[in-house]
Parts: sequence; structure tokens; C-alpha cells
Amino acid sequence: MKKKKDWSMILYFVASVCFYAAAVMGFIRKDNTAMAVTWACMGSAMLCFGAARLNNKNKNNDGEQ
Repeated sequence: MKKKKDWSMILYFVASVCFYAAAVMGFIRKDNTAMAVTWACMGSAMLCFGAARLNNKNKNNDGEQ
């Protein structure tokens, strides 16, 4: 059976990098650090979602073998 690529996991990781980049830019400019903290938290949340999808994918693959 052909394996399907899990794009949602990849998109979660890409979104995480984008949120972290926005947070770093906010901290460097120092104009609104509260918003930069929010972006960093959103990046962490996306990283957790991506890791959860990766964990579920690995569990499903272990059952197929």
C-alpha cells in the first residue's frame, strides 16, 4: 500500500517557525513585547501540535509493520 505524506504535520512545523520568527522580530524591535510573547506561545503551540501528529503517525506505522 502506498504511504500518504502527512502535510498537516509539516504545516504545523512551518507555522511554528513563522511564529517564532515573528516573536524574535518583536523582541528585537521592542515596540510591543507582549505581542512578541503571544507569538512565541503560538509558535510553541504549533510545535506541540506538530509533535503530536508525528507521534500519532509513528504509532500508526508501528502497528502496520
